[in-house]
Amino acid sequence: MPVINVLWAKGPDQQTKAAAAAKIADAVHEATGSPMTNIWVNFEEVDHDDFFVGHDSLTDIKRRAAAK
Repeated sequence: MPVINVLWAKGPDQQTKAAAAAKIADAVHEATGSPMTNIWVNFEEVDHDDFFVGHDSLTDIKRRAAAK
């Protein structure tokens, strides 16, 4: 049974998550032939202060982008 964990920064709404989960499940089904009922997609949301790209938190990156 494929279990796909998606880690992303907080923010996307339920509709966005549902659309992403559907596309992920479709891709896994196509690649593995697993039945849809066996494909699990789990979203874990992380606060922007706890999500880093290199040395910078996502909060800092967004703050700098807004200041430009």
